[in-house]
Amino acid sequence: MVSKDLLSWAEEEENISVVESETHDNKFTQMDILKGMLIENIYGVCSTDILKEYIPRGSALIWTLRHEENWIIDTETCDLHEHKNHQIKYVYRGKKY
Repeated sequence: MVSKDLLSWAEEEENISVVESETHDNKFTQMDILKGMLIENIYGVCSTDILKEYIPRGSALIWTLRHEENWIIDTETCDLHEHKNHQIKYVYRGKKY
């Protein structure tokens, strides 16, 4: 059995709109996150850092940015931190117009 106070609280529009605005305003796509990372990091973004942001197919999104949105993105060997094996970084250089 549900308490009357709980039901009245759930039916109030003000409480519902606050919950909706908190969830909808803070959602970003993987592409949004990747674009932000590339723009904010002038020395490049390591492929492992992309994976840490839960973007498993970052290279596919890089391809989309290069070929569909005309971004100039260079692929270089990562020198941002130590790696046990060869890793790459992506460096945003600008946009073609």
